Amino acid sequence: MVMKTPFCTYFGISSCFVTSLGRRDFSRSALSSRRGAALLIALCAVVLLTGVVLAFFSQASLNRQISASSTQYSRADFFARSAAEDILGEMRREIIESSDEYRGDPSSPNPDYPPV
Repeated sequence: MVMKTPFCTYFGISSCFVTSLGRRDFSRSALSSRRGAALLIALCAVVLLTGVVLAFFSQASLNRQISASSTQYSRADFFARSAAEDILGEMRREIIESSDEYRGDPSSPNPDYPPV
């Protein structure tokens, strides 16, 4: 005796029948279409997962490059400010030393330099 079961109608399989021995009998076309659908779903999941992983690594690489660029910019800025402070300090020191050296009466001759 062959009859259609609620299992078959619930899952939308039109060619599923329970035989008199109690086994479910699936036709080849129903099984192959379900296997094909499962394969397609698995491939889509793998493609999506690969895309997410590639996006993550791309973002991580970009963040690393931005961080390295920011560090290099900070180092260059620090070096430039340090060099400017050194130059200004040297100029101030020279101005102060030269002003101390030549104080006195401007009309008197400088003993360090004989007149020409």
